[in-house]
Amino acid sequence: MTVSTIDDLPGPDAAVDLCLRGLPAQAGSVLVQHYRIDRDHSNAFEAWKRMGSPPRPTSQQLAALKRSAQLRAITSPCWQRPQAGALSLKFPLPRQAVSLVTLRW
Repeated sequence: MTVSTIDDLPGPDAAVDLCLRGLPAQAGSVLVQHYRIDRDHSNAFEAWKRMGSPPRPTSQQLAALKRSAQLRAITSPCWQRPQAGALSLKFPLPRQAVSLVTLRW
């Protein structure tokens, strides 16, 4: 049996076209917030590697790693108007990344 793995190799961003339907009619405007975990955002492992992979990080390094592990927004929150109960969001998604998009109304 062969097991397929995703190599940690550079590759092109995916073009994401996220269409959210069924938003309530009372949602006149929706506050959209976009968070990301990737090589540059919300990733303590990558920060640790940039530090030189210390086997015993100093207290300052540990504090920096804790900060880098916190979920970070990649854009400022913005208000958008759904059309007929639907909202379309387009964004690039780097390889080896995940996005979290939150909506509030």
